[in-house]
Amino acid sequence: MQMDDKLMEMLPGGDEYIRLISRIPCGMAVLHHVDRDFCLDFANDGFLDIHHNKDKNLKDLIGHGVIKYIHEEDREALFREFERISGHEDRTGRVDYRVEGSDGHLHWVTIRVRFAYDKNGIRYYYVAYSGLDTQKKIEEKLEENRNRLEESMMTTDLQFFTYYP
Repeated sequence: MQMDDKLMEMLPGGDEYIRLISRIPCGMAVLHHVDRDFCLDFANDGFLDIHHNKDKNLKDLIGHGVIKYIHEEDREALFREFERISGHEDRTGRVDYRVEGSDGHLHWVTIRVRFAYDKNGIRYYYVAYSGLDTQKKIEEKLEENRNRLEESMMTTDLQFFTYYP
């Protein structure tokens, strides 16, 4: 028996597989591109968590377009990234965007997307979602501190120079 056969025996099937995917702690989905939208074909529970919409029912989103949930200013970046990887099965795309959570605030999400399979002429993609709120807050504070330091250097009577030994 080859290693691949042993692995296949260990993998869950059907409902067990869906339960396994649903419990993964990051957001995961399968979707396909339709005109100027993305149709959600499958998503796990983490998908709603990452998008700060625990109050929505995942079953209500499956089979429907999801672009309306993405902040309007960020949609073009998403379309450009899908266009960049379209037709290239070996490329992985990455894009950050904002969504309005059920708390009424904008939240940052990053996705990594890759071609999954082609069925009946429709190209399906795997998507992994992660939340970026903490990272974005840290980046904002770093930028604020950089600006303060720059302002301090410009307004002080001290002279600064770079020393190269």
